[in-house]
Amino acid sequence: MGTFVASDADSYRSAVVFVNGPSAFRHPLPHTWIEIWNQAPLRFCLDGAANGLLSLCRNGKTMDPTTISGDFDSLLPESRDFFESKCRIVETQDQDATDMTKALHLVAEEDSVKQKKIDFVILLGGFSGRFDHTMASIKSMLIGLEILSEIPIIAFDDCNLVTVLPKGENEVSFDKNRLTGICGFIPICQYPVTVTTEGFKWNLENHELSFDGIISTSNELTGDYVKLHSNAPLVLTLELKTHL
Repeated sequence: MGTFVASDADSYRSAVVFVNGPSAFRHPLPHTWIEIWNQAPLRFCLDGAANGLLSLCRNGKTMDPTTISGDFDSLLPESRDFFESKCRIVETQDQDATDMTKALHLVAEEDSVKQKKIDFVILLGGFSGRFDHTMASIKSMLIGLEILSEIPIIAFDDCNLVTVLPKGENEVSFDKNRLTGICGFIPICQYPVTVTTEGFKWNLENHELSFDGIISTSNELTGDYVKLHSNAPLVLTLELKTHL
């Protein structure tokens, strides 16, 4: 598995999911977010986030979504009126799954995803605001490992790049010039996770991580790639130098 930072976004084919949250309503949006969104062939938008994109799409600064999904409890009538003739609108009523999880299922149904013509799924937002929403986003990314098979899911907020690594061997490469070097790898499953790493200031060798023991936060990168091997999924966080 490999990942990347935003400066390399134009080198890859991505499906982007714009997630509801405070960042969806901040204007102007980070320039790199707009670049990632506009370059993506598949642009999914959760219903509440469509409200934040409305003025940008009206002004031609961002491409219209290709799909808006959700239970539509937060989609404003003005937004629906504008977008309903421009993209697919899919109502997903299952209350046992988050809107992000349901959106990832829709992404997985796309022909280009099934044919492995998409390199990454990128989540914009979803990691700011309420802590329970942040944890729900991580859970959705964990579920996404199964939904999207081998396609990595990467999330950006104002200062972090976050991905959930599947169990097994993972090599992650990145543009270190865009990172502060501060990072962490955190067990998310509710049992101890055995980890071996390479490329960090503080590496581990068959070391057990758990929330009632040790987790790795405030670690540091030593190069432009890292290797991790674990017997269960890990959350990898990388701090960005500048706002995306």
